Amino acid sequence: MALPKLTYEDFKARISIQEVLQDAGYRLNRRDGLRYPSYVRLGSDGRRVSGDKFIVSANGMCCFQPPERKNYNIISFIKAHPHFFSDYRPGMSPDRLVNVVCHRLLNQPLEERQTRILDPVKERKPFTMMDYEFSSQRWHIARFLIARGIGKSTQEAFEPYMKVSYKKRDDGKQFGNLSFPLTIPGNKAVVGMELRGFPNKEGKTTFKGMATGSDATHGLWIANPSGRPLNAVRSIYWFESAYDAMSYYQLNSLNGSLYDATFISTSGSPSKEQFQGVFREAPQAEHHLCFDRDRAGQLFAVNFALTKSRNNFTTVITDDGILKVSDMKDSYEFRMDDFNFDAIAKELGIEEAAPYPSEWQPYVDSIVHKDDVLSGEAILLVGEAGKAYDRYESLSEECYSSSQSGLVCKEELDELRKQLHEAKQKYLAEMKKIFPVWPTVERKIIYEPCAPRYKDWNDQLRDIPRQEETAEIKEERPGGLKR
Repeated sequence: MALPKLTYEDFKARISIQEVLQDAGYRLNRRDGLRYPSYVRLGSDGRRVSGDKFIVSANGMCCFQPPERKNYNIISFIKAHPHFFSDYRPGMSPDRLVNVVCHRLLNQPLEERQTRILDPVKERKPFTMMDYEFSSQRWHIARFLIARGIGKSTQEAFEPYMKVSYKKRDDGKQFGNLSFPLTIPGNKAVVGMELRGFPNKEGKTTFKGMATGSDATHGLWIANPSGRPLNAVRSIYWFESAYDAMSYYQLNSLNGSLYDATFISTSGSPSKEQFQGVFREAPQAEHHLCFDRDRAGQLFAVNFALTKSRNNFTTVITDDGILKVSDMKDSYEFRMDDFNFDAIAKELGIEEAAPYPSEWQPYVDSIVHKDDVLSGEAILLVGEAGKAYDRYESLSEECYSSSQSGLVCKEELDELRKQLHEAKQKYLAEMKKIFPVWPTVERKIIYEPCAPRYKDWNDQLRDIPRQEETAEIKEERPGGLKR
């Protein structure tokens, strides 16, 4: 007697989402408790894979992967993650895979059948630089950038971080794209490329995308005009495209605050893995969130702050413009029409704690130059740092008066100068204890979109008449770019 056919409803009624997660290679994370069970994946070293976690929803029928607010039941989970299951074969239909996995979990035999694959899904080819030819000639790169309003000095500042790439084709044709290499923070290996086609007369990009096989989940475009490594920079500026990063630099480079800044493009929608990679490599950095001035960019900023605070959370924007934020304890709602990043951060409790004791606030408020922790009113110094400064000041006055009087011998002056040097070093050491990220007073997240009338930083740049620099473009030679 043939067994009755099982339906999707049978599967959902008889198989739990936790069984499916375990079959997909995830393990119960007991540290998170059992009220909201979470499942994590272990790497080859036996440690948790950072950011790879699913949380079982309250009814136990679904799961989601923070920070994304997308619930999966057992059917949609299998279809969305076919490579998690040993039963999967390239070209296999999602419905067939669901049937195979669920029947196996229920220990029910499934009728074997010949599967005719009409359009087999090819395994994704890994990214390799060998698939491309490159040009680093300035005139070649400039042709892409001038239409975007990006001038000569900006081009020169970012020159090491972009090339014109040509994909090798069997028919011999070549079409050049401006390429921005992607790397994983702390690793120099190129794992992909952000690509931009040649702009039209209006300066709009005719093509944008990613090179085949690019690791856009972890890889980032990371550029520092001063050449400093990521773990040594003071400020990091985040964008959705390299064009926006260069536009911001051109608009703001004259104020002198960007001399050692790092500019990062997420190449579109950022992932928590991209955020976390930078946090690990540059824990000392201040972050400027310069994402697009639209709802997506605003959501990226909130997700960034939530990820940095190490909270488990989900976010979603409803059709009527409400931002809903949920974690394991509370739920919040904010209207996107009057978006205020700082107010949202405060209500969510994700403001970064001040990196100094509260009794130091009067001194911090007195600081004249925010990049110089020593520029405040000395009379407001407290604790051991205050005592150290008093001694340093006293010895400084004594050393000066002694040197001017002509009554103190050289040996005594040398001793006074030695004591003065030691007192200064003691004062600086005590200040560094209070401000561990010295010499900058504040390390925080700063929301910094373009001006309200624009969508992104390149839009803002292109609206400004170019009164100064235009990149010199040499006369095109045979074999140049094809439009």
